[in-house]
Amino acid sequence: GSLLVADEILVTHPMYSRFEQALSKNAVLERAINGGDMNVRLEALSNLSLWTLLLDIEPAAVPLSVRTIKNELRQISRNGISQEELQEMKRYLQGILCVRRRGTMADVAQGLLDAFEHNHTISGYASELASVN
Repeated sequence: GSLLVADEILVTHPMYSRFEQALSKNAVLERAINGGDMNVRLEALSNLSLWTLLLDIEPAAVPLSVRTIKNELRQISRNGISQEELQEMKRYLQGILCVRRRGTMADVAQGLLDAFEHNHTISGYASELASVN
């Protein structure tokens, strides 16, 4: 559960929310990214992790957007996320787990078979949600 929470913080929510809010506070940046896509990726490289932010933005706004995002990352590394962000992220994660892991009957069946094969309880999904909580 803790790893799922950490993963969600680093690659989806609340990072997107933080960046979106910070960038939209500046009218120049808001116009520059209007309609642009934002993507975050986390990749393992040997004994390091590579965190990448892809942002579709006008070239003239790149320096200001980089400073803004660096500032947000600095704040997150110093202060962490707020309790409200953590609760919102957990609600997001609990909703997305079902879609991501149990989206089709084949996924559900595979989960049940895996649980049976490894002598886990059939309620593995419920314990995963409880762990996130």
